[in-house]
Amino acid sequence: ASRTDAVLTTSWGARWSRSSASRFCRRAKRLQTLEATKRTPDHRSLQRVHDFHPTDSRGLTHSRTANLDETGSKEAGQKEWLWVAVTTGFTLFALRLTRAGKVVRELLGERFAGFLTTDRYGAYNGYSKWQICWAHLQRDFEGLIDQGRAGKRIGRRLKNVAGDLFRHWHRYRGGTITLRTMRHNIR
Repeated sequence: ASRTDAVLTTSWGARWSRSSASRFCRRAKRLQTLEATKRTPDHRSLQRVHDFHPTDSRGLTHSRTANLDETGSKEAGQKEWLWVAVTTGFTLFALRLTRAGKVVRELLGERFAGFLTTDRYGAYNGYSKWQICWAHLQRDFEGLIDQGRAGKRIGRRLKNVAGDLFRHWHRYRGGTITLRTMRHNIR
């Protein structure tokens, strides 16, 4: 991992924006090094992770799911990219001077076999269990609606189907229906 990587709890990474990315980039440069932390098994405290690397046994390569995104920032005329990887156990922030696909391979490793959720950036192509982020799909549905005519009908239908899907998913996660019932309901 580079000197500016940090691993934080997933709750910290829940609210993210370009201004957050810029602040993170400035702070990382000032500190020159960041402490990597992860949640303890009881989820009550943070534990320091020494020599963390995304592809080791605690990292992204072995995660069942990972959500990746990157955002650009300019500091003193220098373009840099803040990469964010969110798993169920941690959030990884990695500052790089490039948006190239090699960063994706560095963070995930060559043998990542979990489910990867991202935008449509081509650097994520090639992973067998890749899916497009629902927020991006929802914006596509809105775009169809805005086009009017046939696009409007299709966009509304897709938006309704997505709404139904998430209603059933939240009911399952909330314990009010079983996995079998959820699967039946979304067919």
